[in-house]
Amino acid sequence: MFHIEEVESDKYIEVRLTGKLTKEAYDEFVPLAEEQIKERGKVRMLVVMHDFHGWDMAAVWEDTKFGFRHFRDIERLAIVGESQWEKWMTLVCRPFTMAKIKYFDASEVDAARAWMEQDHIPLSHQWIESKRILVLQPSDPLTSSDFEQVAQEVDPIIESGGPLGGLMVEAKSFPGWANLSSMFSHFRFIKNHHHDIKRVALVTDDSVLSHLPSLADHFVAAELKHFDHADKATAMDWLAEAEQAT
Repeated sequence: MFHIEEVESDKYIEVRLTGKLTKEAYDEFVPLAEEQIKERGKVRMLVVMHDFHGWDMAAVWEDTKFGFRHFRDIERLAIVGESQWEKWMTLVCRPFTMAKIKYFDASEVDAARAWMEQDHIPLSHQWIESKRILVLQPSDPLTSSDFEQVAQEVDPIIESGGPLGGLMVEAKSFPGWANLSSMFSHFRFIKNHHHDIKRVALVTDDSVLSHLPSLADHFVAAELKHFDHADKATAMDWLAEAEQAT
């Protein structure tokens, strides 16, 4: 069932999902949600899943219709879940909405509420000149403008000094992409720069990113390697070796 929680903030609506969703549950929820969208124009939505068992077939269709009808109306979506399949569901949702989507474990519900309140945090990046290493530290779902900003700073460095010694992506948990357009911007960034980067270190405890090096070997010229988040210093040494070898 759906339950819309009362929250003090006017920046988002909080929805709790329990049990197995049916068409009848959507018949009750959709008018309430659409009233909020009509009043606010754009909405942020926090979805908390507790003892959630998915949808029946009729509910899947209702959910699909609601998603397509409000493709552009939900600007930020936080999903708080209790299982790995709920986390994967967050990834599956991204191509079908313009919303920035982020997953939180059940213990992180306060962090999810804080994310509902805050503005977008730009992609943090640091250029280590002595080692020719670029460090990226994403904390918010990545946007197209994030990659445009990084490219504007990195391209002149490559043009004047040649390939980067290394690129470190450091994120204890990967926040994902804001939407499908942002994901394509990421792919374009990789396509345009992977010949100009010798090594890429993925420093994260995220299970999704940890499998990326074995997949990327087939289409990325740079050497990729995964490190646990606690092994950042080891990752930095590995990246520095590439520059020292030249």
